[in-house]
Amino acid sequence: MRNKITLAAAASLVLLAASCAPKGPKEYIVDDHTIVDIGTIKEADGPVEFVILYQNTTNDTIVARQTRTTCRCTTPIVNNKPIAPGEWQRIPITYDPAYRSGAIDGQVDIRYKDGVIRSFPFVGKVIPMKHPVTDHARYHLGRDFYAGNKLLSFGILDPGESKRVTLNVGNDTPRNMDVHFDLQGERPECVAMRRDLEMDKDGRDTLHVTFTMPESIASGDSVVLRLQPVVAGKPTEESIKVIAKAR
Repeated sequence: MRNKITLAAAASLVLLAASCAPKGPKEYIVDDHTIVDIGTIKEADGPVEFVILYQNTTNDTIVARQTRTTCRCTTPIVNNKPIAPGEWQRIPITYDPAYRSGAIDGQVDIRYKDGVIRSFPFVGKVIPMKHPVTDHARYHLGRDFYAGNKLLSFGILDPGESKRVTLNVGNDTPRNMDVHFDLQGERPECVAMRRDLEMDKDGRDTLHVTFTMPESIASGDSVVLRLQPVVAGKPTEESIKVIAKAR
């Protein structure tokens, strides 16, 4: 009876040790025609690592020289160790899903010493996470309305010259938001933009703001305006300064 208990206890310890052992990245055996499917991953879980195992089926030793990827979200680790005929090359790859959602369509290309480029494509899907409004528009102007800039500077322009900049905006409420933009100051006709927004709850948007320097302005003079957001009929506590100088 004592021996049976000892064996059972030993078996439990083995299972416990196995369950506690760290799990390494998933490995995929590929050839020149394989598309690896890394499955569905969550942005909230951070970068995902997987390993590609590629066999050298040629009659010559191959040596990796250069590596390129389809985007900076993909980081392969490839050394220049010679891979003899029949041996396997192990290529760890890290994919970072930060600020990405939907389909994954990535690829790692490796140029070898013989000039041959071998491609290792992979696919999958990213489930996005909710990001704070400040990731899109960092400045709180009041009334839960956020903007990416407090100053829109168009620099030095020739009379009649136009320049366009972008302005990120965000609604940090669980309800829809109506926003109107008032242009305050002289020469409001210099600015062209979408003046009325209907933002969804927790909505994000990007505005294109175009400034055209008046033909009649004197060299060295500046045009200064205030872009005042009005949320649900009430102005925000802070506004956005718009400035440009005539060449």
